[in-house]
Amino acid sequence: MAVIIDTDDFVELLKAAQVTTFTGKDDPIMRCVYLDTTRAAGEEVGEEDVIVALSGDRNVWGQYTCPAEGELANPLVIDIAANKWIISSVTAAKKNMQELEGKNAECRVSLSITGTHGKDARLVVQTTTDGIRGEKDIEAIIPLETEDYPVVTAEQYLSGQSFKVDGQDIDDLPDGAVMGFDSSATAVMDKISGVLKDSVMQYPTGHSAGRRILTCGPRWRGSVPGYAFTKEQGEEPLVEFVSIDRGNSDDTGEDVGEGEA
Repeated sequence: MAVIIDTDDFVELLKAAQVTTFTGKDDPIMRCVYLDTTRAAGEEVGEEDVIVALSGDRNVWGQYTCPAEGELANPLVIDIAANKWIISSVTAAKKNMQELEGKNAECRVSLSITGTHGKDARLVVQTTTDGIRGEKDIEAIIPLETEDYPVVTAEQYLSGQSFKVDGQDIDDLPDGAVMGFDSSATAVMDKISGVLKDSVMQYPTGHSAGRRILTCGPRWRGSVPGYAFTKEQGEEPLVEFVSIDRGNSDDTGEDVGEGEA
């Protein structure tokens, strides 16, 4: 069984997955991207076949979903190094084939599994142009990771389940007055916005100091930690505004009404 996906969609899927993939050395399975197929609400009408990429570092998680044809016999767990190689190779194949066949040539990627499920399984990546293998299309066999990926944990976070705020009694925190971010959350927002060229939206999963669901464009969803704050921080900004206007400028300011930004 094979899955067929538009080359640009596939490259964007893998690049988006890289944003939240763990890059350290001490948790090898989290240095991987998890891919599987399912049926989901379509981008236009009804349900459609989709491919879903999951990645995370056990604190920050991301999910990218896009249309695909067909289904995988088993999920794919691909190491980040192989993921980067696939991005580079299929991107180069599309560029080379469109130089030969014209910029309107339809470039797609086929994913299939060879061998039995487990240590002998391999991912077969093939590119095609206008439905056939072209002169500069590629075929590669990629080793797959065999350790179980924490899919259930990832989906707990990504589904928007509310989690407690570590070390804080929520009843003592004012809800809704302030929302903070740690560096892991802001880094993800910056990187995914750069990859997908779209704005990032955030949604609380409960208390304003708790975890947030992020979205970027119509295909990416993430889960990032909240930021616990003191009662004093939650009531009003602790950093005071300091005016340095000497009153001798031609700038008359903006006409900003109450409640306007």
